[in-house]
Amino acid sequence: MVDNRRERDHIPTVNTDWWNYGGITRPVMLIEVTTTYLADYFIQYQSENTILGWVKLDGDLTTNIEDVTVRLPELNLSTQMKINQEGYGEFKFQAEPILWSPATPKLYELILTYRDCQVVDQVGFRTIAVQGDNIYLNEESIFLLYISARH
Repeated sequence: MVDNRRERDHIPTVNTDWWNYGGITRPVMLIEVTTTYLADYFIQYQSENTILGWVKLDGDLTTNIEDVTVRLPELNLSTQMKINQEGYGEFKFQAEPILWSPATPKLYELILTYRDCQVVDQVGFRTIAVQGDNIYLNEESIFLLYISARH
């Protein structure tokens, strides 16, 4: 619900010199989900060629919870993960992905499947570390420049 009414005790008040435009200013999509659905996930590249992640289901967790499938097709990786009573499951892959950088902005397709629900996303893998004043992207020093917007 959207409400952009002007009222005497609100800001802006009824009597101002500009119009308080309101409403939904971007496209809205309503997604119909089953009683148990994929609610969230996380995936991260660790050192030593390890990819870790988790998946969270939400909704009616009292029924029989089935496995969730996680796939990274380009890396030829797939696993079916068990989900616990709280709707949470973890996964781990051994892989050597091309690491994302400004010079090689490599993304991989990630596919999560639970029953008839499928989430498809594009993910990149990289490492970031700080040692003293140096920032390292994929174990290589990277120079970042901050430019102030003030004049």
